[in-house]
Amino acid sequence: VGQITCVNSLVAIKKLVFDEKKVTMAELVEALKNNWEGKEELRQMFLQAPKFGNDDAYVDQIARDFVQRST
Repeated sequence: VGQITCVNSLVAIKKLVFDEKKVTMAELVEALKNNWEGKEELRQMFLQAPKFGNDDAYVDQIARDFVQRST
């Protein structure tokens, strides 16, 4: 369970911050520091990001890389 939570978090960050550039890392860090207060739209974007277990090649590759690097 812990590894999947990490993978899902990394996927959301990679997709929304680095690939799609919908949010900056600074905006994400600020939202997290404030427990998403006043940032509901941003929180929903992250909740809607792809998740492991849905037969998504993008997520599966990140999960594979995560497991290989953590062993």
